[in-house]
Amino acid sequence: MSISDYLASLNIGQLIHARSCCDELICRRQAAAMKQCWAVSDRDLNWRWFQEHEFVAAAEWLAKYAAAIERKGEAEDLLLTQHRLQEDEWQKLFGDDYKGGGV
Repeated sequence: MSISDYLASLNIGQLIHARSCCDELICRRQAAAMKQCWAVSDRDLNWRWFQEHEFVAAAEWLAKYAAAIERKGEAEDLLLTQHRLQEDEWQKLFGDDYKGGGV
């Protein structure tokens, strides 16, 4: 069952309570610590993520990936963009055993 279907099945009191719970969760998420990172992407996908201090490694990886795409005769608009992730999302992405060089 989708979230929309579930919410449609609730009465007004349950919906008001759900909204209150969602508001509280949103406030906690917005107040959570954020960490910066870099992503090499095209217009649709993030191909590889790098920690904030790995800008040069991210740029080098982008250049190698672009060269590989060009050798195949394909063309993509690649981007190197900075992102702010919540600390728990950042931890899931990089983990404790991250050695560098992107994920």
